[in-house]
Amino acid sequence: MKIKIKIKTLIFILLLISLTFAWGIPTAILSIANLLESNPDKATLFYERYASYPTTSNVKGGYIYADSLLRSFPKYSIFLTGWGGGDNTSPEDVEKAKNVLLGIMKEAPKNSEKTYYIDSYKMLLDLAIDVGDAEMLKEWISFGQNSSEEEIVYIADIYNGFFLHVSRDREGAKRVIAKYENSELADVNLGILRAEIELFDGNYEKAKQLYNEFNNDSNYWNRKGSVFGSMGYYDRSFWFDRVMDDFRGDNVITGTVTFEGKPMPFVEIYVQKADGSMHSRGESYIGITDENGEFET
Repeated sequence: MKIKIKIKTLIFILLLISLTFAWGIPTAILSIANLLESNPDKATLFYERYASYPTTSNVKGGYIYADSLLRSFPKYSIFLTGWGGGDNTSPEDVEKAKNVLLGIMKEAPKNSEKTYYIDSYKMLLDLAIDVGDAEMLKEWISFGQNSSEEEIVYIADIYNGFFLHVSRDREGAKRVIAKYENSELADVNLGILRAEIELFDGNYEKAKQLYNEFNNDSNYWNRKGSVFGSMGYYDRSFWFDRVMDDFRGDNVITGTVTFEGKPMPFVEIYVQKADGSMHSRGESYIGITDENGEFET
C-alpha cells in the first residue's frame, strides 16, 4: 500500500522534528533542572545534560552548568567554632566548574551570548578568590585587562582594585575607583570596594553611609551573587548597627594564616564575642589575608 504525503506536509513534519530536536528537547531538560533546584545533585545532572546537548551554546550551557556546581560554598572562614555554613561543594565539583569556565574563555561569543561570557569571566575570578589562588586571580585579571570587551576590562580592573585593597595598597585601589566612579559601568562591585576601603581605613561612618545607600537601592543589587568571592558583604549595614561600637578606636589585630606551612590568601577573618556561646555565627569579617596569608584589621 502506497502512502502519499504532500510536499508541504512533509516539510512541516521535518520542520517540527527539527524544532523538537534543536529547541524542544534542550528546553525541556533545562525546565526539569530548574524544577529540581531543591535537590541540587539531581538538578546538576540535568544542567550537565543541557550543557552537553548538541544544539546548546557552549557559553550559555557551560555557564549554567558551572553555576550549578558552585553551590554558594563558603570560603575559608575563621570563627571561634570553626564553622562557615553554606552548602557543600566538593573539590571535584570546583575543578569541574573551573575547567568549564576555562573552556568558555576560549570561545568567541555571539552577541546573544555575551552576558553569559561576561558572567563566566566574573565567576572565574570569584572562584580564584574562593579557593585562595592568588596566581590564578592575577593571571585572569591580566587576561581581562587585555580584552576588547569594555565590560570585561571593567571587571578585571575592579577585581584588581580588590587585590590592591587586600594587599593594603588602598591608594592604588582608590585610583581604580576614581577611574570608574562616574562611569556608566559602575555597579555593586565598585560600591563595595569603595565602602570596604573606607571601613579598613577606619572611616566607619562613611562606610556605613555607603552601605546603607546602595543596600536601600533595589537597582544596585539587580544581580545578586558572590562579590569578590564572598557573600560577606550583604549584611554589612546590619552588622554596623549591631557591633560597630565594639570596634571603634585604634585597636588593630595582625596575623598570618597558613596551612601546612603555606600561606592562605583571601581568608576572611572573623571575631566573635567571648560570651561563652559556641553556636554564634560570628559577624561580618573584619580582616582578609593577602597573597602571603597576612592580614591587618
